[in-house]
Amino acid sequence: MNKYEELANSIIDRVSDVVENQHPEINLNTKIAKESNIESPAVICGVSYYDLESEIAEQIKQFCKKQKEKK
Repeated sequence: MNKYEELANSIIDRVSDVVENQHPEINLNTKIAKESNIESPAVICGVSYYDLESEIAEQIKQFCKKQKEKK
């Protein structure tokens, strides 16, 4: 994982935490999650998570590149 992906990961996790805290009706610790041995159920997971992470990482990378070009 590169620095852009790490930052994207952090952003997604922070946003997910806010969503979960503001919407307690989203019960991620369901019986299905427990039976499936999912240790950390999340609002965004699987392929959708990795696609979003990749997209955000690329946007951050492009932003940083443009900022360097301005200098």
